[in-house]
Amino acid sequence: HPTSDDAADAMLQLGHMAGEFAGEDEVAERWYRRVANEFPRSTAGKKAAGALVRLGSVGKPIKLGGKTLAGRQAQLTAAPFRGRHVVVHYWASWSNPAEEIAELARLKNAYGGKLAVLGVNLDTSAGQARDAAKASGAAWPHLFDERGLDGALATDMGVMTLPLMLVVDDRGRVVNRNVYTADLEAELKRVLR
Repeated sequence: HPTSDDAADAMLQLGHMAGEFAGEDEVAERWYRRVANEFPRSTAGKKAAGALVRLGSVGKPIKLGGKTLAGRQAQLTAAPFRGRHVVVHYWASWSNPAEEIAELARLKNAYGGKLAVLGVNLDTSAGQARDAAKASGAAWPHLFDERGLDGALATDMGVMTLPLMLVVDDRGRVVNRNVYTADLEAELKRVLR
């Protein structure tokens, strides 16, 4: 049943697992493009279109903003992020973020005003997200979408698994679309010369 919604979800997973997760970007792009083109109005089609945006984001600015857990508006293109390198950290309380958050806090302190962190929390409960951010010491703005992985913050960038970190340069362009915690310090040394 190649036209069923289940087919769209299956192809999306093939793009993610057999493609992107395996380091096979061409395979991922092929599957994501097929889902986005054949099922453009479906949730999977929108997620695939977002994944294509993310895969092609290196060297380009991205649109990212919205309401934070503190109830304020935050935009990647505005203060306190504009003119600084930014690590965008997609996370949720259930994704065991303690290691990433501890490393982000350490690096943010080490680089001072040159580096900012923007969290994107994908929990479905704002209270749970606030508690997790406070308990882990994530003292930076966190965009929040109560629809979690099904919301616009995740869909627009094709986020399917957590954690996910992107590095954005001081001109607002993505320099790394998927950096792992173990590689983050080396990546920041490379871009923050």
